[in-house]
Amino acid sequence: MGNEIKRDLSIDFVKGIAALFVVLLHSMPNNYTFSVAWASEAVPLFLFISAWLTYGSFQNGKTMQIYYSVGSFCKMFKRIFRPFLLMTIVQFCIFNCIKIGGG
Repeated sequence: MGNEIKRDLSIDFVKGIAALFVVLLHSMPNNYTFSVAWASEAVPLFLFISAWLTYGSFQNGKTMQIYYSVGSFCKMFKRIFRPFLLMTIVQFCIFNCIKIGGG
């Protein structure tokens, strides 16, 4: 417990806001006036913060063997791929219901 790394919640907040802006920008038409505002920098900001946090995890003793281990893959599957697969199945069902209902 003595080596436990503290989380910086301000970084999580900025990354969360950037992620919301990324979703917002990808769901807006290209000619929308808000897309030329500061929110258009959300993608580079999100990628920069993600890279910085990944680099920091290697600086804190995380090795490539741990990063690409079975345990790490299972954790990533639970956090990323499982919700992605669930949303893909939901979208597939909705699309098929609309297709069947719409003729």
